[in-house]
Amino acid sequence: PMQMGLSARHAGALAAVVPRTLASQNPVTVAAGLAAVLVGVLYVLLKIPSRAYKDGEGTVGKEYDAWTEEGLLEYYWGEHIHLGYYDEDDRKAVMNPLKSSKVFKDTKYKFIEEMYKWSGA
Repeated sequence: PMQMGLSARHAGALAAVVPRTLASQNPVTVAAGLAAVLVGVLYVLLKIPSRAYKDGEGTVGKEYDAWTEEGLLEYYWGEHIHLGYYDEDDRKAVMNPLKSSKVFKDTKYKFIEEMYKWSGA
């Protein structure tokens, strides 16, 4: 019968050969190989979603769909919108990673204020 995995003898032989093999390689080649492995590991880790996709009622997607069916947001912002009101300073600040999350939140409040102003209420 075929066995899966390494036997102790094979694992020991591999452990003895790999360091000698790496030591005999050009350091740039070893560094490039390790960098490629690191990039591969990071790619796999970053592809794992931080939260599960939810479908159904009460989700953000359903709310966006409801808002777009009303047509109000498209009337003011066109068909591609990001909720938030970004003035010139906000557009510059959002490029700064240290400020972007605060700008993102602040523009939500500005959006509400601007909609209120535009309503004439």
